Amino acid sequence: MSILIYELEDLLIELPDTPISFGHCGFHHYQDVMLLMTRSANLYGDFAWWHILPIDYISRGFVFAKSVGVMDRLMWGTDFPHVNPGDVIEKFRKIPAYTVQNNLEPAITEEDMNSFFGENAERFVKSRKSSS
Repeated sequence: MSILIYELEDLLIELPDTPISFGHCGFHHYQDVMLLMTRSANLYGDFAWWHILPIDYISRGFVFAKSVGVMDRLMWGTDFPHVNPGDVIEKFRKIPAYTVQNNLEPAITEEDMNSFFGENAERFVKSRKSSS
């Protein structure tokens, strides 16, 4: 994965105005991806296929993102038709309560989740249109 991160970093340097979405947000390497996101405002991450992971792991990923300031560039992904989007949304919507119940800080809010489920992706799409 570290080789991929270095290659992605080179690409982000070469194309600083081109919005790029890192699929699955690096999955189990999400911290590396999110730290790279702190240096590259044009890098976004989707959370497709994360629904297979335990709620604790997903919640900690969100908490890490919020703590390093990249929560505004995380986007929901479905991997439809392989998964039922409604089930995935239901699981992800439990994250704010989970972070509070388990004293994970910074806590994830409903506003964070609303952005995750739409506003962040909308901003990504608009930035892609303006960079073309």
